Amino acid sequence: MLSFVKKYLSLALTLGLGLLLQGIFICADQKNTPNKAAVEFYKAYYGLNEKNMEENLCESLNSKGFADHYVHGMVLSASARGYDPSYLKTSLFHIRTELLNSTEKTAVIRLTAKQRKSINPIFEYVGKIFFLLDESEVDQTIHLIKEKEQWKVCGGSMALS
Repeated sequence: MLSFVKKYLSLALTLGLGLLLQGIFICADQKNTPNKAAVEFYKAYYGLNEKNMEENLCESLNSKGFADHYVHGMVLSASARGYDPSYLKTSLFHIRTELLNSTEKTAVIRLTAKQRKSINPIFEYVGKIFFLLDESEVDQTIHLIKEKEQWKVCGGSMALS
């Protein structure tokens, strides 16, 4: 019996520690920060995800219907060029954020990332092999405010009005 305990004690302790750390990391990831709100908004913005954009916009921009106008404008732009609206979706990767200025209720974030067309991952590998994927740099300054204990995008270097 004692050899059984010795044999599996280290395994049980390692698993227990792993579960504890996983719980801590999950709790830490749930915390709302200005950086996280900015990243979520811009992923939705470039991915043309109206619902997620609205969730991360301040009340003043939501009341103006910013997300609806932006997505509708992109759909019209795609249609005018003969494309499906999904053709205009892009993905952000290598995202970096820098907190430039912060108070209890406001923050200014600088977001830099690389941007690429959103396509099926299998086609993405082919595009990389044949150098067909164009990447561009994104460099945005974002103004956020805290509304109802949540950070919301409320302006920046894009035309958020």
